[in-house]
Amino acid sequence: MSVLDSFNLYKLQVLKELATLAYNNELKDNFSDKIVYKYFSSLKPQVRCCVYKEREITRERINLAIGKTPEGVSLEGRNRLIYVLEAACDGCDVHRVRITDNCKKCLARSCERTCKFDAIYMGNSKAHINYEKCKECGMCVKACAYSAIVKSERPCKRVCPTGALKHIKNDIAQIDDEKCINCGQCAVACPFGAISDASFICDVVTDIVNNKKVIAIVAPAIQGQFTNTTLPQALTAIKKLGFHDVYEVALGADMVSKHEAQEIIENVKSNKITTTSCCPAFVSYIKLNYPEIYKENTSSTVSPMVAVAKLIKQEHKDAKIAFIGPCMAKKAEARIDEYRDIVDYVLTFEELIALFSAKDIDPSKVEVEEDITKASIHGRNFCYSGGVSAAINQYLKETNTDIDVKTINANGSEECKKQLEAIKRGTFEGNVLEGMMCLGGCAGGVCTLSNNLNVLKLRNQRENAPLTNSTLEDSLSKIPNINLHYQK
Repeated sequence: MSVLDSFNLYKLQVLKELATLAYNNELKDNFSDKIVYKYFSSLKPQVRCCVYKEREITRERINLAIGKTPEGVSLEGRNRLIYVLEAACDGCDVHRVRITDNCKKCLARSCERTCKFDAIYMGNSKAHINYEKCKECGMCVKACAYSAIVKSERPCKRVCPTGALKHIKNDIAQIDDEKCINCGQCAVACPFGAISDASFICDVVTDIVNNKKVIAIVAPAIQGQFTNTTLPQALTAIKKLGFHDVYEVALGADMVSKHEAQEIIENVKSNKITTTSCCPAFVSYIKLNYPEIYKENTSSTVSPMVAVAKLIKQEHKDAKIAFIGPCMAKKAEARIDEYRDIVDYVLTFEELIALFSAKDIDPSKVEVEEDITKASIHGRNFCYSGGVSAAINQYLKETNTDIDVKTINANGSEECKKQLEAIKRGTFEGNVLEGMMCLGGCAGGVCTLSNNLNVLKLRNQRENAPLTNSTLEDSLSKIPNINLHYQK
């Protein structure tokens, strides 16, 4: 889903206002109320029941946008960075199992006989459910000959791969800290825009305004996100926001391809399965639900984000690194103890749009003075499901490594779970599992600006055509050896 959907426009407005204030060094007392009343000065509500609710939602959005919880509490010591805006949550009074008007009150009464909890009873014209007894098991749904009983679920809860969404108090959504992997699927699914991520956009701009050396590292998924904009234009536009320099994270992907391929070679020799480590939500999912697989099989190679940040900090020890990409889970990855001094900030493409708006920059109209792209086509393709596997196979090809590496690509959370269960059972049919929690890979991430993968691929194939014959070695030959191992 595109971040430019209507219910996200309010979020983007808040981010733009805060970025503008930060650039003008005007983040002072009462800035929150100024933003609130700029958009909701009239007593007439725009989209919700009353203007007071709209104002409270905006206040909660502002708190998240300045790096706090919606209630205004510091995020220090917290690993979860995705929160429910209680004022925005509709409560979704949705019964998971519901009998529709298609019920014929048939003589078979299969639903009533199937229910083990005596929750179904017959009314005048159709069957009804006693929700005080109903356990939402769904047996009646399967039993009905007319498919008159439907099973539905709150959108946020339905898409959560770990069951972290709960609805306890007044049916308002709540996120379980212990189960949340910060993937952001719930934020995309909520049609009220009531779930969002904490932002560090003000911290980044403040550092830029204070003339600190802030270097942007940009995810491969940036390519093709802006209509009629080349990759060099997009990177140049980002530099014009005030960043000291801009690097492609695809360069880190090239580095990871080599390191992870070497790790896989050793694992294959010892008949050991490897799960990839570039998707932070996938790694967190394994760590939470399959701790033994995490311990034994998850690659100990850092992600491309961390790899390129390490490269930069070798030369610019005083620099602050700001990752820009389509992923909410990267915000949590950057807060891992081992990475806190490597990646300082994470911004999403949503926040990038806000920065461009604040500085009135149109990437498609930017003139490129210097081509700062340095990565290979293989690193750039990391953002697609199957891209990691392809890059690893490319390394094996370039090094003439004769070893039987069979990769299986898990595209999306459901496929990830399916393949991890296969590893657990001992029925996995490959020796490498590439996992991407977002359908399509990072290019289909929760904070993409354009999620039409077919269009993106066509745009990128045209632009990357001159690099078709490029090799990983072309990219890696200029890079010093860096330790890309992390301690699990």
